[in-house]
Amino acid sequence: IPPTSNNYCGPCETRLMTTAPKYWCNFCEEGLCAECFEHHKAIKASRSHITVDFTTFMKLKPFISTIDTECKIHDLPFELYCPNHEATCCSFCATMDHSTCFGLKSLPSVVASFRKSDYLNYLDRRFDVLVNNIEKVIENRVKNKEKISNQSTKSRSDIQILRKEINKHLDNLESQLATKSDKIIQDENEKLENILLRLEEKKSNVNDIKQNFSDLKIGGTNLQVFISSRQIDKTISEVNESLNIEMTDENMSELSLEFKMNPDFEETINQLLNVHLNKEESTVLLDFSTKLSCQDVTKVTAVHVTSFQKSAFKKTSNITCITSLHPRGKIVVADYGSSSISVFNLDGSLVTNVQFSSQPFGVTTVDEYRFAISLPSTESIKMIETTEYTELKEIKLKKPCWGINCVNDLLFVAIRSTEILVLDLAGNAVKTFPTNQNSSIYVHAFRDLHFRSDFEEGCVCCYNSTGNKLWQFKNENTKGARNM
Repeated sequence: IPPTSNNYCGPCETRLMTTAPKYWCNFCEEGLCAECFEHHKAIKASRSHITVDFTTFMKLKPFISTIDTECKIHDLPFELYCPNHEATCCSFCATMDHSTCFGLKSLPSVVASFRKSDYLNYLDRRFDVLVNNIEKVIENRVKNKEKISNQSTKSRSDIQILRKEINKHLDNLESQLATKSDKIIQDENEKLENILLRLEEKKSNVNDIKQNFSDLKIGGTNLQVFISSRQIDKTISEVNESLNIEMTDENMSELSLEFKMNPDFEETINQLLNVHLNKEESTVLLDFSTKLSCQDVTKVTAVHVTSFQKSAFKKTSNITCITSLHPRGKIVVADYGSSSISVFNLDGSLVTNVQFSSQPFGVTTVDEYRFAISLPSTESIKMIETTEYTELKEIKLKKPCWGINCVNDLLFVAIRSTEILVLDLAGNAVKTFPTNQNSSIYVHAFRDLHFRSDFEEGCVCCYNSTGNKLWQFKNENTKGARNM
């Protein structure tokens, strides 16, 4: 008998017993009493399951219910992950919508290591920044509320001083101004209180989601954490956007009470003073440092210049390619003229120089532990490990390979005058793109696009996943275009 609700221990309920659960297994999706929990931990098939306290599960239940682990269109479980679109997909979606995408991955293999990724820390930072932004706005509104109240108080004090000098008519004037300023303060305080209530509610909602996500990271499955992280990322962006939009609202203006004295007060005693509300653009600076964005290259300023150790290069040196090894903080330079690669620290000091029997042309990072080099004369690609910089394996192509780039465990290799070849890390051909470019070609891949630079033509071209050219860029600054 399958469990009929979450209110009872699942195994007990199958034996027609109603025992209150103390734990919840996210893999089995059922509650466990203390006795069944011990059996659950002892059984080999379930001892690795993630379990949480039942009260924690009940708090997470509404949050988990918003996480889709199945395709709503085809009613099939998510089985694959498309790195090009950063989307989970079922087998049917993969054939319909992602047939031309490179590097589709098994979702379980992606989810298995996701908890160790930097992305979760990135989301935590976004939570912190978002809450901090909301607190900044709240603090600003509170201070502005106090500011205009203090300004009102000061203006009344000024009126009291003036009142001693210009007789009892000031009594009437004070009353008029006080009434007018009080009305302004009352109206604006109501608006400010409404804004503060909305902001406090927004902050509370964000903190609730943050707490739910923190609890989910402890008690949820890898799949739940993975899928919810995308939804949460989107939610954070939406809240950030709504906060940004709200900052442009008229009610977010900086408020000031300004009292003006008529210089011709003797002639216009009845208009001696007036009070009105000044509104200026808010001075709050929101932090969007965790938002992924593009830069206008015309506005980019170099922030660090490194001088590389010159002894690493020879008179015959011809640097053809360069790549960085993250997170090891190393830079690898391919020296075609000297048949070697040089590895540098970020400060430009030489780590090592590796000599080859043939000339390396392209170099690309594969992962934290490997990088690959292309060797046109031997028509091969070599995998190099990043500790001792020794060769791990060689992929024979029987074609001269020039530019090379690795993305999503796929190698994009430029074969001069013939094709752009896409290989898996075992060296198997996944796809080819015909090309008739005769000069040195460099290739760079991003999602479902790849880019080719032509040294002699001095241009950069963009192609889609079917090999169709989308655009070409060329001007005086792209003469001799090489590595990307």
